[in-house]
Amino acid sequence: MPTTEVALRRKIIEVLRECDRKGLMRGEAPLSHGNISARISPSNLVIIKPTGGHPAKLKEKDLVVVDLNGKLVKGKGKPSYETDVHCAMYLRRPDINGIVHIHPPYALALSAANIPVVAWCDEGLALDGVPVVPRVDYNREEQIKYILEALGENGKCVMERYHGAFVGGKDLDEAFLYAEEIEAAAHIQYLASLLPSARPIPMNEAAKLGHPSRIPY
Repeated sequence: MPTTEVALRRKIIEVLRECDRKGLMRGEAPLSHGNISARISPSNLVIIKPTGGHPAKLKEKDLVVVDLNGKLVKGKGKPSYETDVHCAMYLRRPDINGIVHIHPPYALALSAANIPVVAWCDEGLALDGVPVVPRVDYNREEQIKYILEALGENGKCVMERYHGAFVGGKDLDEAFLYAEEIEAAAHIQYLASLLPSARPIPMNEAAKLGHPSRIPY
């Protein structure tokens, strides 16, 4: 069902503020971390957070519109640095209509150790594994290739090592739900990994529960 630009702008601001409130996205330029976008269905246009804007201070009018090549169509701000990743995800995955890019602390800590988020509890099951890809921001084509390959045809989440998570959903509500789940699962995984006898849910057990992991562990 088509969603109006006005409604999407409102939703993006709502999710930006929730991400800031929960510590998933924060900062003022030049220390601004994270961004959000939404596809204006059924068009080939995308609304995205401008670069540098504080997630708790942005207003609906501050958001910019780009085409799927990342070219500015509407707005005065500069599109987010990660606009190319968002556009590539929309082009590759027609099922994705909302993207949340966050910097969640516990998931970032695991990514620094090159450890994917897997199921240590119910909070991790629905994620089906969150892979970690190398950070090669200096080569944008290669960075995007890593992200798209890790997402595959139906993955929703991927961690860029040392940097943050890209989460796609059928809409922004779903993308935000999975973004929250990444940090909740990573927090539990981090704590559980400190306990000598703790182990993740066995992959065969996760599969029986309807959540086969995309990541061998």
